[in-house]
Amino acid sequence: MAAPTSVRVWAIAQTSTVIKWSYSGSNAVGIYRAAGAGYSLIDTVSAATKTFADTALTPGTLYSYKLSDDVGVTFSSVVTVKSHACSDTSARKKGFALPRFNKKQSFKAHNKAMRDIEDIIEKRVLTSTPCKACVTNNAIIIDCSLDCDCWEVEVDADINSITFLNCEGEEPCINFRIPPGVTRGICGFPQGHGGFFGFSGDECTQTPITGGTNGRTVTTGKQPPRSKPGSGKGSGGAGGSGCECIPGSKNQLTIKCCTADCSMSCSGSKSLQIKICGGAGPYSITGSAGLTFKKQGGTTVSSGITAGQTIIIAPPTNSGSAVAGTAYIQQFWRCVNCTSGACDNVNTTMHFDVGCDDVSDGCFNPADGHSHCSALNPGVGAVTSSAGGGIAPCLPEGTHSCPSNPGNTFSNTCDDRTAPMIAAGCNPCGVSASNKTFTVTDSQGVSVVTTLGA
Repeated sequence: MAAPTSVRVWAIAQTSTVIKWSYSGSNAVGIYRAAGAGYSLIDTVSAATKTFADTALTPGTLYSYKLSDDVGVTFSSVVTVKSHACSDTSARKKGFALPRFNKKQSFKAHNKAMRDIEDIIEKRVLTSTPCKACVTNNAIIIDCSLDCDCWEVEVDADINSITFLNCEGEEPCINFRIPPGVTRGICGFPQGHGGFFGFSGDECTQTPITGGTNGRTVTTGKQPPRSKPGSGKGSGGAGGSGCECIPGSKNQLTIKCCTADCSMSCSGSKSLQIKICGGAGPYSITGSAGLTFKKQGGTTVSSGITAGQTIIIAPPTNSGSAVAGTAYIQQFWRCVNCTSGACDNVNTTMHFDVGCDDVSDGCFNPADGHSHCSALNPGVGAVTSSAGGGIAPCLPEGTHSCPSNPGNTFSNTCDDRTAPMIAAGCNPCGVSASNKTFTVTDSQGVSVVTTLGA
């Protein structure tokens, strides 16, 4: 005889669980259950059957199952599951609660509306705090009556039972954090109860989640609330009210640059302010050689960065800012003549010659040999360097191919330093910052790489 293998179980409701297994034998399979001490045979199924739904259970109770194909002589491995707990609206801990009607279908829409109003008031007026759910006996409980932005679950064991209390058909945001170097199964979502997340039940073995080298975060449910009024605000200067970091739709790790195109503002501050949010703080930051990262007070920082904190990125040192000569050229042109869907410009290229101190000597139009500073030129510090790393080669003056969008201005930056200038320490921000990158990593190993503009 060969007992069934690959036995797994998950909860689907307060009074129901599902057991699934693999079996290649020809005997009937007996299903044994225990709630505490002592197993009892609860049913026998044919050899071809591989699934069994156990019903009429007690909510919030830990059950153990094992299977046998020889009338209890040998058994499969034991699996355990906790049935979903009961909802108890009388014990609501919510900071603000509106009245509910009974749970008949006719009042479902009204009760959902009450919940939506509560969410709006709590997110915009009351203070919300994160909530944590601990895995106990492979089960977690998500109580929507608590005042939570999003639930945090450290998946230190497989999960096969997920209870939702007082959620009234809503899909709460849950961040499942998988530790590094392990693989975890997550299943046991309610079925027939609002269709939470669209899970079918057997995800524990069919789609386990691997933490990898740095761990992994998986987010399910509705979009978490965005930053509350007043959060992420500065008191003047870059990084103030116009630079607020807002996490991704699933609380993804997000980097907010406080200048357009993540530009270093090389013609002015020669620095970039950023803010970090989402994911799992605190955060760490690294970057291309020569970049420095500091807090607003000037202290160098590489880790322990909190959400919404302003970080200042500075380019590599430029010891030769006083060296004479053109260090780099910034070229601009506009698509004008369009035929057959293709746009070309004729003799409208303009450029800046920029010194080692990142100061331009004025913009120049080679078509007529005169200086021009007009709306065509977006200005130093708003240059979009070409992709591919490093500084792009200078384009010849005159006609260049453009995408089919007449009127748009395009740009190119090229390094024009001579060997003696480089040897003398000429390392302007516009050259050293262009296409440099920095990487932000959260506490679960999730990373975002950002490319700098000059």
